[in-house]
Amino acid sequence: MIRTYRIAGWVIAGATILQAAVMVFAVAGLFAYLGGGGTVSATTAPDAFPESVGITIHILLAYYFFPIAGLAAVVIAAFTKRRLAIWMAVVLFALILLEWYLGVTGYSAPVAGLLHGANGLIIFGLAVTVGLGLFTRAQTAAPATTAAPTTTVTGR
Repeated sequence: MIRTYRIAGWVIAGATILQAAVMVFAVAGLFAYLGGGGTVSATTAPDAFPESVGITIHILLAYYFFPIAGLAAVVIAAFTKRRLAIWMAVVLFALILLEWYLGVTGYSAPVAGLLHGANGLIIFGLAVTVGLGLFTRAQTAAPATTAAPTTTVTGR
């Protein structure tokens, strides 16, 4: 089950990279569209520039994939029966929920967008940590120390 838990970490980390990449793709396309004389308003068609598909992918991943993947990581971690793995999955899921909240509130509070990006990096780092299997090793007892052998001198 640890292997499945680690795979979940890598999948979330990979999706985080995809999430950032498609958003930058969309913003770069938007800048090219504006540079070419295009305008943007509340009534601009969603497909005014082809790179806008990046926004759609970003939203779909945020609303559907990440919450399900985060919850799945918690369930998988529970089956590992390793306390630290469970805690890491719960923290990862909480950060994913915070990421969603920051993304939604970014429309009314631009500073949330700044925190949204920083939190995404934290999610990536924690997901990589899970993927590498750090802090998931079975806890073993410390090796017992043995006393140095003593020699006794017997009488003649």
